[in-house]
Amino acid sequence: MSTISFKEFLLLQEKICPLISDQQLKDLETFGDRLLAKFDIDIEFSKHFKERMSDSRNDPCIVINEIQKLFKKIQKDKGKKVSSIFKQTDIEAILKDVEKELNIPVVLRYDKKNDELDLVLKTIMRKKNFQSPNQSISY
Repeated sequence: MSTISFKEFLLLQEKICPLISDQQLKDLETFGDRLLAKFDIDIEFSKHFKERMSDSRNDPCIVINEIQKLFKKIQKDKGKKVSSIFKQTDIEAILKDVEKELNIPVVLRYDKKNDELDLVLKTIMRKKNFQSPNQSISY
């Protein structure tokens, strides 16, 4: 069995992104829902989104505060960019935070029961020049 030095251990720890708890994700969803409710936009997260938030391939690690700031940008825009591409049900798009290099594939779905637009965040990644055949919504 090989051992590593304390310095090597610290370097390994720096590369590990903190795990996001279910409660933190629920609180983030509540935060987004409250900000965007007046624009009839409801936030939802996929299971994969939570897993990707804590993925060490995101350099630097993605933190909840960055997602909150993105929700605030959507609020400042009054949800217009998100709502404008919604012309039919189950539209896939890429939500981008240009400043933070965050790319979030989403599904926009009209919820007839609640008369609102469900914004389902499928996954998240930090990557420069992310390309997708889907339409992008940049903030």
